[in-house]
Amino acid sequence: MKKIAIIATEKEYAKYLKETLEKYIGKYAQSNEYSLEEFESLMTIEEEYGIVASSDVMHRVRKKAGVDMEVILISLSLSKMQMKMLEALPKGARALLVNIDYSHCMRLMELLYNGGFSDVELFPYFGIGEYDRDIKFAITPNELQLIPESIETVINLGESVINMDVLYLIAEKIGVYNEFVENEAYEIRKEFFSNMDKLLDERKTLRESIKIFIQFLEEGIILIDENERIYLCNKTASEMMLPRTKRLDGSYVYDIFPELKNKKDIQFIKLEQERLCISTFELKQGEEILGNIIFLSRWEEPLKQKINSELSDAPHGARFTFEEIIGESQIIKEKIAYAKGIAKNNYPVLITGESGTGKEVFAQSIHNESERCGFNFVAINCAAIPENLLESELFGYARGAFTGANKEGKVGLFELAHKGTLFLDEIGEMPLLLQAKLLRVLEEHRIMPVGANKTISVDVRIIAATNKNLYDMVKRKLFREDLYYRINVLPLELQSLKERPEDILPLFYYYARNANKKIVLTKEAEKKILSHTWHGNVRELRNMVEYLTCYNKRIIDVDAFPPSWEEDTVIEEDAEGYEETMSDSLMEKFILLEGRNISLHRLVLNVLKESCEKGEKLGRVRMLERIGEDNPHITEGDIRYSLKVLSEYGFAIAGRGRSGTVISKEGKAILKHLEYDKIGFIRK
Repeated sequence: MKKIAIIATEKEYAKYLKETLEKYIGKYAQSNEYSLEEFESLMTIEEEYGIVASSDVMHRVRKKAGVDMEVILISLSLSKMQMKMLEALPKGARALLVNIDYSHCMRLMELLYNGGFSDVELFPYFGIGEYDRDIKFAITPNELQLIPESIETVINLGESVINMDVLYLIAEKIGVYNEFVENEAYEIRKEFFSNMDKLLDERKTLRESIKIFIQFLEEGIILIDENERIYLCNKTASEMMLPRTKRLDGSYVYDIFPELKNKKDIQFIKLEQERLCISTFELKQGEEILGNIIFLSRWEEPLKQKINSELSDAPHGARFTFEEIIGESQIIKEKIAYAKGIAKNNYPVLITGESGTGKEVFAQSIHNESERCGFNFVAINCAAIPENLLESELFGYARGAFTGANKEGKVGLFELAHKGTLFLDEIGEMPLLLQAKLLRVLEEHRIMPVGANKTISVDVRIIAATNKNLYDMVKRKLFREDLYYRINVLPLELQSLKERPEDILPLFYYYARNANKKIVLTKEAEKKILSHTWHGNVRELRNMVEYLTCYNKRIIDVDAFPPSWEEDTVIEEDAEGYEETMSDSLMEKFILLEGRNISLHRLVLNVLKESCEKGEKLGRVRMLERIGEDNPHITEGDIRYSLKVLSEYGFAIAGRGRSGTVISKEGKAILKHLEYDKIGFIRK
């Protein structure tokens, strides 16, 4: 029998969690409860699994247990009985939500609102501070000692219960999932509140009536709740799915129908010698999605089309945590502490800093520290995606939205990040038109796929990053002011390596260990490392370590460094000596009107500049050959359009006949403007 350790800050709470778990999985595993202090004092750890209820406890348990124990972070929910107790409150009432601190108040409030309890206005209260004395109702999870004397009616919910999905996860981890689903899952589901209950129990007999009705249908009918569990099914569906499972009720839908995980709309599955057609539809109450309904029917005719609507082949996860951020400086310690704090809420985060300072590492760590850690972390580099494709990448597109599109449509990154985090790297490169659409999504929490005629609700936390001065871009009308303030709710600025020299050597030896090299720097080499300006920051430092480890030497002296490597390896151009050869108004007009095509124009100008330096004159075909090597999406039509626009602005001069096109002085000036920030050198 598997052994489980249940650890909480207080022993009493650990006992409560143990009693709750044993009620459901007691016959499958032996469990022991510990306070965190008791667990950390153990000499040996016998249990194979650890159950904890908070991320703080999880990190300390992992540190103590190491690889000897798999730690599972549980989440809490409300039972049907607890939700039933709230019916005693009159609609429209105002009530205090009383708990031990503000964060616990908000967590319980979220559980209540997610459970559909929206007829009462709730106010967090944790025993201190002022409150409206006219409020006469209070709701609390066993924290009766914090209830103010003026409250007349108290509803004590008792302790929250363990989320049903966590029970399935534990059963899977300890290897009893199938037995658990067959024997316990159906009864457990009766105790847990679901939005499906909200939909079907508004009339006392509605659920029973639906059960009777669907039994007479020839189609298989399966209702899925918001936790993606099978809530209800008819006999036809059970019989159809017998080759896969003996029982549908309570099962995780993707265990029974793995085809649904990466597919949408109508699709087909084959069971033994029989084909089944599956179609899925959302169940809504108003705008709220309460679950899904699956229709199963037998499909006797030959397949007329191939179903191919894979959502995404790329993994969407965050692998970095705060514990993996290397640094001994006070600056980095303060940044980690601050980032851990902002991880606890859902407000947008804007991470700024030079290239290579670890913006995505912090973004992933914030996600893993947040309550969204169980969902996708989806990252996109706004500068790496062509502007004409960026919108469809973010929002997806419907069937036949444009020529060359996947005929089944495509799910956008916002939808893939639902309930999780979307990381928008290099957000300063986002076109102005798309900035307006992003702002609308942040305000309304809904997206409209390209070519679609209806919106999709999304719950996504935005973390954006940039190495640009966005505030300066706002002043120059290159970035929307309203979007800037919308994404800059929680700013996080990361300092360069030259501002935290204490971190240089720890990072150097960390990357050396990762390369399985036990190298040591001499005093002179350390001095040279510390005096370097590190324009590329951590990324440049990592590259240097990889270079030095190729020597197969244990002692690294200054002679091991590349001959061209000096204290300042990036050639900085004098920003003050740069004379603009055009008016600011013309420059801004070009950028504003051509915002969606700036990346294309930059590519063309760069090729024209390089050919000018080589004394060449390129036509469209040769230009396409050079640009197309790294940018296969660019067409000859794109080149023709860009040359036409650049010529109209005077940035390029088209020769007669087959003599090709050359860049003008104004073209070189606008290219510098696009590649350099006015406050310093930034290489694209």
